[in-house]
Order: sequence, then structure tokens, then C-alpha cells
Amino acid sequence: MIDACYGPLIAMNCVCRKEARGEDSDHLPGPGLDVKTEHTCLGLGAAMFKNQRWPEVYRGGVDYLTPSQAKEFIEYLDRRGYLHMLMMEGIYTSAIGGICNCDYPTCWLMRWRLDYGIKGSVRKADYIAKVDYSRCNGCGDCVKRCQFGALRYEVALDRANIDPFQCFGCGLCSNSCPRSAIDLLPKEKFPVLANDL
Repeated sequence: MIDACYGPLIAMNCVCRKEARGEDSDHLPGPGLDVKTEHTCLGLGAAMFKNQRWPEVYRGGVDYLTPSQAKEFIEYLDRRGYLHMLMMEGIYTSAIGGICNCDYPTCWLMRWRLDYGIKGSVRKADYIAKVDYSRCNGCGDCVKRCQFGALRYEVALDRANIDPFQCFGCGLCSNSCPRSAIDLLPKEKFPVLANDL
């Protein structure tokens, strides 16, 4: 998405965090990108000029990033355990406005989906995570990262186990596994999940 962007790349404050917690982003040391504060959302393209009228986003300042800095920014947030979601510009458009990097329960959209079952707020990816039990040692790193309650440590297995009906295919578990024991498989391989959005 970053490579396809035709306008500015902007690191900015998370409106969800501001509304849910009454605070700006964490103000922890950033990824060494010369970002003044740790913003957690990445605005993409010309829609960001429109969002200058949205003071909650711009109040904490914004940082303009190069494509390579934006990729490093996303990788840094991934290591911290943030879920990456595409932000669409409005309900009736397919224009992508940015990449939201958030967590439950801070994120409005995740809460609408998980707490109230509003499926249009967050859609599942085209993948399902699957544990390779021969490589899993039961460390639990993946369980800590799952935002959707799909991963559990199963005492009987002495391994992590994934509920495919709860899995959103985000890849946070796979990215955190030190033994590469979690693979993301195309959802089409599981006919019962093919239409699970």
C-alpha cells in the first residue's frame, strides 16, 4: 500500500486512543525515524489534505515520512503488537485513506466488531492462521499478541491452538513466533470459512 500511494505519507495521532483514553499516543521512544512523538496511525495519499480539518488528528502534530520511513514505521509498530487495518475514506468509497495501527479495546472499529458484531467495521483477511504442532513449543508468545481471542494455550496439547472461526488472519501471531510454528494459509483452503468476512 505504501508503494502504491500517490500522495503524502503522514504519521499522526490515533483518534480512537484520544477518544477512548483521553490521551494522545504513548510518547514512547519512536523507531529512530526522527518522529517527535510516537504516532500510531499512518495517513496515505491526498485524503490527508482533507483531514487537516479534523483537529483531533493534527493537534499533536504530524510527521511526513518517506516511503522507506513509512515501511520502517509499520514494521516498528508490528513488533510492538499493533494490528494493521486499512482505513477507508467514508462508507461508500473504496479509496484507502491510511493504515490504522491499533489494539483492542482502544480501537472503535475492533470494538464494534468484537463487542457488538458489526461486521462492516473490520473485515477478516483472506488468510487463517494454523499452528504446526511439530514446531510449537508452547511458549505462549503468540497468545499474548492475538487481538481477537482466537489463540489459546491448550493444556492437553501443551501447545497453542487457534480457533479458525475467531481468527482474522492478521498475522500478528505468526510474526511473533520465535519457532516459525504458525503459518497463514489461504482461507479458500477451508470451505467452511470461505464466506466468513
